[in-house]
Amino acid sequence: FRSGRLGSAMDCPLRYLYLIGNYVFPRRWAQWDAVRGHELLYSTFGIHPNLCSSSGVVSTHRAELVQRLLAKRCVGLGEIGLDYFRIPRGAGRFHQRSQFEELLRLRPDHLPVVIHCRGEGALDDCLEILRQQLRPPTVAVQVHCFLGDDVEVRRWIQAVPNVVFSLGPRSLSLAGDEAAGHERAVRGLPLDRIVLETDAPYLQHPGRVLAWAGSTPSPRSDLYAVGQWVGRLKGLC
Repeated sequence: FRSGRLGSAMDCPLRYLYLIGNYVFPRRWAQWDAVRGHELLYSTFGIHPNLCSSSGVVSTHRAELVQRLLAKRCVGLGEIGLDYFRIPRGAGRFHQRSQFEELLRLRPDHLPVVIHCRGEGALDDCLEILRQQLRPPTVAVQVHCFLGDDVEVRRWIQAVPNVVFSLGPRSLSLAGDEAAGHERAVRGLPLDRIVLETDAPYLQHPGRVLAWAGSTPSPRSDLYAVGQWVGRLKGLC
């Protein structure tokens, strides 16, 4: 969240209990300082895995990150994890893995973890690191932008039992076998393992589903549309 966009974020037919801003780029961490006094706003802090493809990133920002994780309105570490989508095999993936482990070791005991996991081979490595580094193994974990199927759901739950899955606009734009597998996963998930997210402004539903009469394309309409989609799959609407 940036201070100039707060009014827009609140203009929605959904009734918010609170809003969580996910700060994953160190150069933007200070944006939180301008809005942290708002009673509905909370934060998570982490370092995006794409930034961790080079060595020394976590050590450069460790002191500030620890300070921000211990702040009153911080509710999670993340997102952190692995993103192999644009990273070929080699040093970049090694640096991501080693710094993912380093970030997990920085987690204060009271905070859950928001995980970013994308690209071929990332899931295997991510689950192995979580098995080794997450202590205790019952720490709450949120899988950001989950697009997997029911097989992947079972793997996550086996590795980190206290896991929830975030569903966003990209869930609405899958097709073919990928969409069928993802819908099967969502149907099988209990509601207490499902979280809705906008991931604004990065993930937008193509064509922008307009979720209520008179709405304009926005992250809020995306969130509403994702909720309707989940409701239909779960037989709730």
